Amino acid sequence: PQLKQHMHQLRGKFAAMEPLVVSSLEQNKHEATLIRNSYRTQIARIEQEITRRRCEIVQLQEQQSTDLKLVEEAKSRLEIVKLTIEREVPRIGALLAADKTLVALGQQLMLQDTLQAVERYNIVETTQCHGWNPERSDRCIDIFHSTVAAYIPCRTVVGKLCFRQGVHQFHIRLKHIRQDCHIGVVSTPYTRDHVPGSCLNSWVFGTGGCKRHANMSERYGVRCEQSDIITVTVDMDSKTLSFAKNGQDMGVALTNLPALHTLSPVVDLQHAYTLTLTHIHTYTHTHLYTPTCSIKAQ
Repeated sequence: PQLKQHMHQLRGKFAAMEPLVVSSLEQNKHEATLIRNSYRTQIARIEQEITRRRCEIVQLQEQQSTDLKLVEEAKSRLEIVKLTIEREVPRIGALLAADKTLVALGQQLMLQDTLQAVERYNIVETTQCHGWNPERSDRCIDIFHSTVAAYIPCRTVVGKLCFRQGVHQFHIRLKHIRQDCHIGVVSTPYTRDHVPGSCLNSWVFGTGGCKRHANMSERYGVRCEQSDIITVTVDMDSKTLSFAKNGQDMGVALTNLPALHTLSPVVDLQHAYTLTLTHIHTYTHTHLYTPTCSIKAQ
């Protein structure tokens, strides 16, 4: 009887627990279903991401292949250009050497023709017409025949030549120079106490490699040494002043020359021992050829 009673109690407990167990099983089953669905969703997303990444990799591989083809084509073109350059360099070098030779020969011939033209005319007659003007030069300068001697630091000399229109050229040969000197043109009236380039009516080139006007100095051209020939070109039509060294043009130095003034050559002998002025020619209706006129600073 006790065993039966105990069995009956157990059956009652099991009967009471059976709904709880069933409910727990159903809940676990539901949770398992949710977890399974969540995993499936994540797996699907991962598969989509993998597929997208695979597509990107394929595209990158295709782009890389295209880039490699372009690089190879560029290398081929560079090789062609390199071969072309190597083939043309000797010819270009020969042409440049020939051009330099022709330019040097032309400059030499031009200087020889200029000096020969100068030597064909009388020194005394030229000095009277196209020499240096004692009235417009420093008071302490002695002018006799074709020589000008200066014996104090203020040594500015002005030429007799007058430029009003057309294009004119004259040469200054630097025979003996100690330091920089100034070469150019001045207009009237000109104050002899002023160094050329320090006033409004003077435009000059400094042999140290500069240009000066109205006491303003700027870098221009190259430094000139002893025995160099400075060519001054005065263009009264375009109102410009240019310089050249030994036939090598240094470009336009100064512009806006005065239109209603007469210009004349000027040289500052402050640091020069001996200079030579040669008026070569003008591009007007009258061609003037004049011989050497020396300027000597003691």
